[in-house]
Amino acid sequence: MTPGDAARRLAELMLHSERTVALTGAGISVPSGIPDFRSPGSGLWEHVDPMKVAHIDAFRRDPERFWAFYGQRFQTLKDKRPNRGHELLAQLEGSGLLQAVITQNIDGLHRRAGTRELSRYMEPSPTPPAFAAGAPTRSKRCAHAKRPMDGACRGATAASR
Repeated sequence: MTPGDAARRLAELMLHSERTVALTGAGISVPSGIPDFRSPGSGLWEHVDPMKVAHIDAFRRDPERFWAFYGQRFQTLKDKRPNRGHELLAQLEGSGLLQAVITQNIDGLHRRAGTRELSRYMEPSPTPPAFAAGAPTRSKRCAHAKRPMDGACRGATAASR
């Protein structure tokens, strides 16, 4: 099947579906300059063991290391912008062909692109939904963090509500 054939088939399916939802993960944000987790040579886990810095047990064992890792990640998200993929999903939603986006991403780029019906799915973590973009939020988890990165809990923001 050629890319053109695939696009036509997708359009046909969307036109005839009762409800279409897009599921996204880290890959959609790579063109925006946000590395994914597993790509050889550039993935975040290339030089870091996720079980030592990103797992809930790692947070409980060594919150300072957790915040050092995630603090850097959250800071890099400030300047990132939605790419064509984020924008197309928002346009599909605006036209009524897409009813929602479900993402694992915490970067806020779907919301910045204009997606209104956005749900985040992430395995439990000690962080608020997303520090990267949007409205203030309060989290009991922050109150118990031993060292939130640069006061992140005071100014934490959530990408979706």
